[in-house]
Amino acid sequence: MSESYVAPEWSPIDMLQRAWDRVLPHLVLMGAITFAVFAVQFGIGLVFGIIEGVIAGVASSVAQDRGGDAAQLAAAGVRLVVSLGRLCITTPITLITTAGLARMGLSVARGETPDLGAFSMAMSKFFRVLLASILVGFAALVGTLFCIIPGILVAIALQFYMFVLMDTELGPLDAVQYAWSLAKDHMVNLGVFFLVLMGISLVVTCGTCGIGWIIVQPVLLTAQGLIYVHLSGRTQDYLPDPQLT
Repeated sequence: MSESYVAPEWSPIDMLQRAWDRVLPHLVLMGAITFAVFAVQFGIGLVFGIIEGVIAGVASSVAQDRGGDAAQLAAAGVRLVVSLGRLCITTPITLITTAGLARMGLSVARGETPDLGAFSMAMSKFFRVLLASILVGFAALVGTLFCIIPGILVAIALQFYMFVLMDTELGPLDAVQYAWSLAKDHMVNLGVFFLVLMGISLVVTCGTCGIGWIIVQPVLLTAQGLIYVHLSGRTQDYLPDPQLT
C-alpha cells in the first residue's frame, strides 16, 4: 500500500456492527474453533497444573522428611523446573492459537471464509510471533511501571502487531513499528474501541458464565481485523510488505 494512504474517519461502533455482519455467516464454524482453542488451552493448563502440584507436593514432603536447607533448596529447584516445563509448552500453544485466531479474524474481515490454514501459518511464523510478543509485553510492562495508564496506552497502540505478522513478512521489530504507525493518529477512537471491547467482554462473560465468549471473541477479533484493514488500506492478501519510514 502506498505510503501516501491516509485512513478515512471511522467509528468503533460501526466497526463492531460490520464485524458482526461478517461473522454471522460463519458463526458456527468460528464459534466451534474458538471453543476448541479454549478447550485445548484449558486442558493443557489443567493437566500440567495437576502434574506440577503432585511433583511439587512430593518434593516438599521429601524435603520435610529429610530436613535441612539442602533438601528445601532441592524441593524449590524441582518446583522451578516443573514450572518452567509447563511454561515452555503452554506459551507456544497460546501464541500459535492467538496468532491463528487473528489470521482467521483478518480473513473474515476481508469478506473471505475463515482461513483454516491459519494455525499452520502461525506455526511457521512462531519465532517472529514470540519475539514480537516479547517486545510488546516488555513495552507494556515498562509503561505499567510508570503508571497503569501508560501501560494500557502502549497495549492499545500496539494491538495490531499480531495482524501485521500474519499479513506480511515483516520481522518482529518492523511489525511492531508498523503497528505503532497505524495506531498513533487514531488513539482516541482506539481507546473508545478498547473500552467498548472490555465492556462487552465483561458483560457477556459474566452474564453467560463464560459460554458467550465463544461468540464474542470471533466478533471482536474480526472487528480488530476490520480496523487494521481500514487503517492500513491492505484490503486483500498477498500485497507487498508495507514500506517503513
